Amino acid sequence: MVITENSVALLAQVDALVTALAASPLFKAYQQAQADLAADKQAQAKLAAFHAANTAFAAVADYGHHAPDYQSRRRQVRQLKRAATLWPTVAAFKRAEMDLQTALDEIGLQLADCISPDIKVVTGNPFYQTKQTQHCSVKG
Repeated sequence: MVITENSVALLAQVDALVTALAASPLFKAYQQAQADLAADKQAQAKLAAFHAANTAFAAVADYGHHAPDYQSRRRQVRQLKRAATLWPTVAAFKRAEMDLQTALDEIGLQLADCISPDIKVVTGNPFYQTKQTQHCSVKG
């Protein structure tokens, strides 16, 4: 790649964007939620129990209903997942993570739109709405 004045200016703007993101309240809230989650021993225990149950369920999931304890393991995974995700520090972390990701998606969409309106940007969020969203109806 040939380094030109334009690419140096672009790299400087990218550095400024990264610095602004790192100083943003959204990123600070994400870091605080991450630290709170790491410090919460009960949340860590709930997440560890969920991961252990999920691993045990994955071992028999391929066999489906023919595996012994399939239903009970599946039920246990669901209950542990619900208990973990409803725990206040886990829920706060997931909310902060989603808020930050939404902001990053919006930045990506704006950058792509500056280049060309034809660029498709995958946001990873099926509920994310942009101005390019079109609704259709099935008639019949």
